[in-house]
Amino acid sequence: MKTIYDRAFYNCVNLETIFNYRPTPTNAYSTAFDGVDMFECKLYVLTGSIDMYKAAAVWRDFYYTYAIGAEEATVTINDVKVEPQDNAATLTWPTSNEAFSYTIEITKDGVVFCRLTFNANGQLTGIAFAPDRDGQSMAPAAIMTASGLQFTVTGLDSNTHYGYSVTAKDANEQPIASYSGSFTTTSEGVHAGIDNTAVEQKITKILRNGEVLILRDGKTYTIQGVEVK
Repeated sequence: MKTIYDRAFYNCVNLETIFNYRPTPTNAYSTAFDGVDMFECKLYVLTGSIDMYKAAAVWRDFYYTYAIGAEEATVTINDVKVEPQDNAATLTWPTSNEAFSYTIEITKDGVVFCRLTFNANGQLTGIAFAPDRDGQSMAPAAIMTASGLQFTVTGLDSNTHYGYSVTAKDANEQPIASYSGSFTTTSEGVHAGIDNTAVEQKITKILRNGEVLILRDGKTYTIQGVEVK
């Protein structure tokens, strides 16, 4: 296929995956995918073509671009449990015997807010925030539950809608399972039954032994939300 014409996939709201085996990006009209959820729909291309597709008009609008080679990858919504709080969300996701790593991305308004990478044992091996934050302090590892690994993402805004994705990858960095969905954090204090309108909360950043810490309500936390005694 050399060209995808005007509105070829117009309003295909249930389109979840596209496999494109053409080495160079297929010419596509700007309206070819009108109505397609470019955030939810995953694009699979040849390994050596990923950068070209990410830079090409229309194709770069797909939020997730993966290398072909994981045709067996599944996209599931219901297998990940999300428990929103006011400034955090706890995610529980299934584990796989074939998984070498797990990546969690949290997005806000279609932009990546943070990306967390865990090894097969649930240990946090990488953390990146956008906009840039101090991510040098190691957050606690995910814990193993009956449903899979569980981790709480902190630093979110209250009463805000977020998207999420959890991707399991093999030792070759190829996705073997992908889960995505969205959640909305609660209004601050609602989960604890607090009327926050009558409480003034002061948050202060301090630097201690080269580490950025947060002072809030008389307690000290790391930037990942772990209380420091």
